[in-house]
Amino acid sequence: MRKKKQAVFGTVQPRLQRFHLCRNVTGRNDWSSALPSDNRSYFYSSYGTSFVLTELVKSIPKDWLSYAKFRISYAKVGNDTGFDQLLNGFTYNNSYLGDMAWFEK
Repeated sequence: MRKKKQAVFGTVQPRLQRFHLCRNVTGRNDWSSALPSDNRSYFYSSYGTSFVLTELVKSIPKDWLSYAKFRISYAKVGNDTGFDQLLNGFTYNNSYLGDMAWFEK
């Protein structure tokens, strides 16, 4: 049994030139064959913003600070199940580490 994944990724980066403010929003949707057929899709996103301080505050002397940028971001992540959880398994109670799972081929 092989696991298959498909994904779609998008990004938007609007910029407010007047305030030297940049924003970015990303989104990704994945579909995995390892998940149940009625719930194979999962979405995660990220958000960020930044601004150039030296352009916003003109009173900062260029010989003291030529460039300063502040940035903040937030992200959510997603993942499906691992490859080792795709097959049915069973446990040998008398084996070393009694709860060790052995998987069918």
